Amino acid sequence: MIENSTLRVGGNTLKVWFGSIIEKFGAYLNLFGTNYILKNKPKTIVLAARWFVYANYAWYESGLRSLQLTIDEIKKMGVENVYLIAASPEWEKSLPEIIWKQVQFEGLYQSERENSRISQLRDINFNLRELSLGANINYIDPIELWCKGTVCKTFKTSPDFYFYQI
Repeated sequence: MIENSTLRVGGNTLKVWFGSIIEKFGAYLNLFGTNYILKNKPKTIVLAARWFVYANYAWYESGLRSLQLTIDEIKKMGVENVYLIAASPEWEKSLPEIIWKQVQFEGLYQSERENSRISQLRDINFNLRELSLGANINYIDPIELWCKGTVCKTFKTSPDFYFYQI
């Protein structure tokens, strides 16, 4: 499934595409993104994905090579600012389902929850941060914003929960 949305960044409006990670769509999404960049010449690109799905032995073994190649190509096309959004908190099951069941059966609504994947997610983000430093691009870590230790926020508790000024 591909959805598009807009994002306000420093007074500019950007088109943002969220693509499925299903591999057969990868080539299409790359071509679509490349054509969009060449046609519209954006100054800023924001890269985000569900990195937990990508994090396997081959990805690490390659040194995150495919992501590095994507960043290199984006820069070659004249994009001035590249932002890499690292892995966000995620749970074993759908968070809305977890919260719904908790409210229905326990009468509770927690604004924070223990996250058993946090160690894996932090490891992924460490590698993404290293790649960002080497590629000289901007890096944003949602886990640093939303988690303390192994506990992460589960819903909006302040105006800046979802907003990060780029």
